[in-house]
Amino acid sequence: MVGAPGAYDGAAISSDGRAAIFVQSSGQPTGSSLWLLDIDRARPSRFTTGSDDERLPVWAPDGRSVVFQSLRNRQRGLYRRASGGGATTDELLFSAAEPASPTGFSSDGQRLLFTLGAGPAQRVALLPLTGERKPVDV
Repeated sequence: MVGAPGAYDGAAISSDGRAAIFVQSSGQPTGSSLWLLDIDRARPSRFTTGSDDERLPVWAPDGRSVVFQSLRNRQRGLYRRASGGGATTDELLFSAAEPASPTGFSSDGQRLLFTLGAGPAQRVALLPLTGERKPVDV
């Protein structure tokens, strides 16, 4: 057991096994934030600092960043934040009018797999993380 009891969701462990990222809910339909847990020290720290709704964290294969879903200013998007201490900004990777949920990376970290849409219209897409960054339905 690492950490105190609470309303957690979407935990993911880094590739080196030394850190975990998780969603801590505010108890409201929106308002969740991401927290980073140093597993060796069993010490969590807030990873995202805004009041936005952040969820579904996925570690990059090299452990240097985390991609997550966020709703900001009523706009859904996939964001990336460096996992090393001190990161204060998020990079918008993809913005969509419909739900976009990151699910994983290619082994080289150059492509992000995610789902787009909801219900029977949901589809799987691949986003290149270099170049034009135009998603392709798979």
